[in-house]
Amino acid sequence: MSDNFNYKEFEKSLVNVPKQNKKNVIKQLKRIRKIKWFKPIDKLPKTKIRLIVNSVLKAFKINKKVEIVAYFEKPEDVFAKAMEVNITNAKVNSGRLIVNVDSSAKENVYKKSSRLRRVKELIQRNFNLELIVN
Repeated sequence: MSDNFNYKEFEKSLVNVPKQNKKNVIKQLKRIRKIKWFKPIDKLPKTKIRLIVNSVLKAFKINKKVEIVAYFEKPEDVFAKAMEVNITNAKVNSGRLIVNVDSSAKENVYKKSSRLRRVKELIQRNFNLELIVN
């Protein structure tokens, strides 16, 4: 594994840390950077994660379903990815997120009413916005 991280520069930035502690910090950092699962990835392997989560839930005899939704900065992106639609227009107005989708996509959105309900709850909880689909 090639590691482009500049450990010497990082060690210099630890100005007020004792020398022995700096060595320990660098040693731990190198150890952590070798762990594959610790690194951020561009594309989330939903299927693999879902299998892992479900097997853990089953092992603890927890009868719950888990839905994985990636984090996005903008609430309209959460809606688009979770509902698997393209948005034609989105605007935030007085505590409401108004999302416009084309008519065929709107039909698909309303067919998935339970998912739409969960996405509305997610947007309300994380962005404090009421979702309205037009």
